[in-house]
Amino acid sequence: MRIPILLSALGACLLLAPPAPAASQPRPTRTLERALDRAERELDQDRPERALRWLRRAAANAPTDARLAVLATRLLSPDDTALTASGGPRAEFVLALPAPLPALADDPERARLRTRWLASFLLAEAETAGDVATFPITLQDAEGARWLRWIAGLAVRRDDLGLAQTALERALQAWPQDPAPRRELAMVLLARGEPLGAVSILRTLRRTDPDNVPLRVELAGALLAAGDDGALTEYGALARLGPEHAVRHGLAALELGQPHRAEEVAREVLEAAPNTDAAWAILGLSLVAQGRLDEARPALRRGVSDPAARAALHRLEGTEQETPATEHTETTHVY
Repeated sequence: MRIPILLSALGACLLLAPPAPAASQPRPTRTLERALDRAERELDQDRPERALRWLRRAAANAPTDARLAVLATRLLSPDDTALTASGGPRAEFVLALPAPLPALADDPERARLRTRWLASFLLAEAETAGDVATFPITLQDAEGARWLRWIAGLAVRRDDLGLAQTALERALQAWPQDPAPRRELAMVLLARGEPLGAVSILRTLRRTDPDNVPLRVELAGALLAAGDDGALTEYGALARLGPEHAVRHGLAALELGQPHRAEEVAREVLEAAPNTDAAWAILGLSLVAQGRLDEARPALRRGVSDPAARAALHRLEGTEQETPATEHTETTHVY
């Protein structure tokens, strides 16, 4: 007997019901097979909305059917504007199917897309960080962590850092072996104005991966945000890897109120690469901060492409009475 499409709240509940034990599942009926065949034909002809109608009929017969699971993932496309963070009928349908879907193990790309769009749909249901705890993500493994990391990424893009932090913390609980959520959590904490928490996480990660240069740069940046002089030690060690890291070292020295060290670093960079505009800017700003205004002018002119150097030069040429302390305060934080 053909079972009608379930549009009621009762139907949604039936779709969300846990799968029955494999031994008790009936053999596929002709109705189920016909619905799946029609859905597959519609998908082959790039008509996902029509396919959805047939997949709903199939789900009413056998919501845990393996072929249904595979066809359902074909409803999801990364280029489909219908599947946004506000959800959509197709994302909602796939979300209602029982999880996990073992049939996806042989198709990693479809699994990735399903993860992405389910996270989008889940995000639309999470208006506060506390709602993350109610998400139907029960897998304590890498897949569960991956879902939560997608949620965190979407939350960052909508500038909901509290939700991002909660999702990443849950991802760490689901799969603590993966360092990626820890590093992402550090960046979220930094963005939330909690640099000490970021420093703690990044220091732990560096101990297990001491040669990871981007990680070391992130740690130095977190230390700088915390006002910790350890940032200079980190940037100083990185400076040996290239002039771009030495420039960061000089900027950090300015930010931490150490213009003599900034001058020293800038001169070292210019000795090796005399056309480095950023180093000229740092040199000029460090000399302004020390009150050596006549020396600062030519350096600022060489580094005039930098906004802070250009502003400092305009002030020097326009208002000689400006004090060095004022120059330092107004320019170094531009970086």
